[in-house]
Amino acid sequence: MILASTSQTQHITARATTGGRPYNLTNRKKCMSLPNPAPQPDPASYITTRAIIVGLILTIVICYFATDTTYRLRASRVSLGHMPMSLWLPFLLIFLINPLLKKIRENWMLRPHELGLILCMGFIGSVFPTKNVAGRLIAVLASPYYKATPENRWAEFTHEHIQPWAVPSNRAGDITNLWEGLPAHLSTPYHVWAVPLFWWFTFFFALFIACLCITVILRKQWVEHERITFPLAQLPVLMIQDTASGQIGFLKNKLFWTGFGIGLFILSWNILPLFWHNLPIIPIGPTYRTAISFGHDFPPLQVKFNFVMAAFGYLTNLEVLLSIWLFHVLSLIEIGALNRFGITVGKDFGSGLLLQQVGGFIAFALFGLFMARQHIGTVICALWQPNAEDKTELLSYRTAVIGLIIALIYASAYMYALGISLLGIAVQLGLLLIYFIGLAKIVAETGLVYVETPLRTQELAAAALGTNVQTPDHVGMALSANSVESHREYILPSLTHTAKIHDVFRWPRNRMVAALMLAFIIGFVVSIIYTLNLCYGATGAANIRHVFVFGGYSQRMFDRVVSWASEPTSFGRVEWQFLTAGALGTLFLSLMRLRFAWWPLHPVGFTVGYVYPVRVTAFTVFLVWAFKSIVLRIGGIRLYRNLQPFFIGLLIGYTLGVGLSTLVDHIYFPGNGHMVHSW
Repeated sequence: MILASTSQTQHITARATTGGRPYNLTNRKKCMSLPNPAPQPDPASYITTRAIIVGLILTIVICYFATDTTYRLRASRVSLGHMPMSLWLPFLLIFLINPLLKKIRENWMLRPHELGLILCMGFIGSVFPTKNVAGRLIAVLASPYYKATPENRWAEFTHEHIQPWAVPSNRAGDITNLWEGLPAHLSTPYHVWAVPLFWWFTFFFALFIACLCITVILRKQWVEHERITFPLAQLPVLMIQDTASGQIGFLKNKLFWTGFGIGLFILSWNILPLFWHNLPIIPIGPTYRTAISFGHDFPPLQVKFNFVMAAFGYLTNLEVLLSIWLFHVLSLIEIGALNRFGITVGKDFGSGLLLQQVGGFIAFALFGLFMARQHIGTVICALWQPNAEDKTELLSYRTAVIGLIIALIYASAYMYALGISLLGIAVQLGLLLIYFIGLAKIVAETGLVYVETPLRTQELAAAALGTNVQTPDHVGMALSANSVESHREYILPSLTHTAKIHDVFRWPRNRMVAALMLAFIIGFVVSIIYTLNLCYGATGAANIRHVFVFGGYSQRMFDRVVSWASEPTSFGRVEWQFLTAGALGTLFLSLMRLRFAWWPLHPVGFTVGYVYPVRVTAFTVFLVWAFKSIVLRIGGIRLYRNLQPFFIGLLIGYTLGVGLSTLVDHIYFPGNGHMVHSW
């Protein structure tokens, strides 16, 4: 079985070996893309009621599975990544069970377009559990009153600026019970949370609408003009389309079973020492690492193997893989050199390299918008003259532009009601949108399952504005930004991948958007309710401190508010120099990549080469780059194509191994689980 057509894999090789650029019209056809959608006779049948129901069930399972595994079992961190295990495992079970339904009854089997819709709804629902939204929001809202002490001075600097409708009250001790555990005779006080969570839901929903509109505005530019490859959408769609005949074709491939056996065996074997302690562990996987030091003052290189990164990395362009590991190594050298020379920046900004990456990240996002200026102009013109080109979009261009404006107005009004000044709103909301767009494009171009932005907008906005912001600004920024910012940058990366999958199946857009909204609402509600139930359980949220969100995260956030309010911080000359150097470096790499087909480096490595998820996966990226380079050199496109089933088998075997380990923890080790899956 061959997962990708010859033309597709030729696209891969052309880009990997010749360095074809998405902006170069002569090379656009050389970029790897998902299969063109096949015409269907009855578009109205694409979105079926049963597909929506299964999609909503999947969303509920994702939210429960991620929250329960992380908080109650204390096992694997299944909500991490832009293709989280909490989504991939239950969807994979649906995918594998689906052909068996045909043997029971012919019409019970889900068709490819139904599986695609279910996957899209899962993408949206997977945004909410644990640290992504629900855990972060509850931890932030429950902290300012309960954790205030005379020593941290939160009451002095923050309490008078917190709006009563935005944070639940602790007058009756309801927030104390959340942290310390609810007495047996009391029930979860949902009424205390109802008003704050309702208003926060409206803020989240406004940002969801804004991100949906941005997706519509940029989709054609990214998919058709720049031919961005979307590896995270590519692999599951190829798997889904392989079931069109009613069977899973790659299950007949021996290389698939080889990869499957390796991934499943390693995780299954490592379960045995939990019961027979004399058995050795196979130290291969994301939770086993070795640090290699380059010397004093130099940060170590993290040596570990990540199965998920390896599988998706095999579909990623060579220039991206090269740039990730190369710039990561250069980052280690740069940090060591800065330490040796004693060059430091402000205490709130980490290393100079961090600010350099911030400048590079912002420049990367803005350069992408600059390259899309002509298309964005066409979209804006649709306000006055309807454009026939938007027929295949999730929304019409006119609706997208108007929707974006309304959503941003509401989000701005909400932030203003929190106490943020107009200047603070402009800076922080602008930074949020830049972060959303930049990370969405990075994930779409690179297929990096684990990547995040270099610095939170709260710190960046506070430093950029300096003394121009007051204490109410800091409090409002802390509540708003830290509630929506996570390693997934809210929901835009998920929406852009959903739009790419929609480009393959071409569902009726009104029903598609309605299905996504349902997944959004269900995902938010289920994640919030189950998180509250666990926090108010016998142990209380204070005993979920092994998770950073309920541990030091909210503490550090409000401590910074006090620090900035009592001693305003701002960028100095050195900080601006690092920011400028990062921006200029990214612009240089982008222009070289645009102008010269032979240029081997992608700017994304420069912008995120030292963020934490890349630090712990860079060695895997190097291994995949080296392996793929050898494969293309000795066997060309044929060998590359023939080895695809091996990596799919490796991913599926590893995924089922994570599921088996979680099941064992659920049965034998509840509350003392074992982390077999992480970054």
